[in-house]
Amino acid sequence: MRNSIIIARELAHKRIPWELAIPELGVGWVAEEILAIAVYLGSTALDFTTGILQAANHPGDADSVGAIAGQLLGAIRGRNMLIPGLADRLEGHSALALAASKFFEVS
Repeated sequence: MRNSIIIARELAHKRIPWELAIPELGVGWVAEEILAIAVYLGSTALDFTTGILQAANHPGDADSVGAIAGQLLGAIRGRNMLIPGLADRLEGHSALALAASKFFEVS
């Protein structure tokens, strides 16, 4: 059996529409499927809002997929892709931003 992450990356590379790709990756109730769906959405979403809406509207564990996909979208495309002002309203944002800036100084 092929690794579901590899399949997710192949589907993303082929630009298979998310409505068709998600069923290929599983329902999204186990960790491997959740991660595969999040990798697909994180790789293909045009923007943060679209990626989160797609994650929230799939039939499986939408909150877990949305959390991971959101993190991937942020890591891949950076803070600038977020909805303006959204990050500033998150609890603990300043502490996380400081930690992230220290991480990138070292990297």
